Amino acid sequence: MVLTGFGSVNVAVQSMQLGAMDFIEKPLDETVLLPKIKAALDRISPPEHSNELSHAESEIVALIGQGLANKEIAFRLKRSIRTIENHRHRVMKKLGATTSAELIKFALSLKGSR
Repeated sequence: MVLTGFGSVNVAVQSMQLGAMDFIEKPLDETVLLPKIKAALDRISPPEHSNELSHAESEIVALIGQGLANKEIAFRLKRSIRTIENHRHRVMKKLGATTSAELIKFALSLKGSR
């Protein structure tokens, strides 16, 4: 989370590209700040999700963590691209990921913990 008194669109975009979860300009308003902090904490310490994923979903997350695209995953698992996209969508929903970057971060965190 980036808090600044001298924000600009370029700095905000660069911060998000480097992994910031949010970009907030001063002066701080606690009615805005506190919910954003809570949302950030929920994202960085989500409940354990691996037991909620099906075998197929776990397999797909592992392949995403290897950097494979949907087409490559579909070929490797002998499934249609549409099937992989559906699984990926369900995984993102279960994990509360709103972007592909968040899903990739989760996949990499699983890879690192093994």
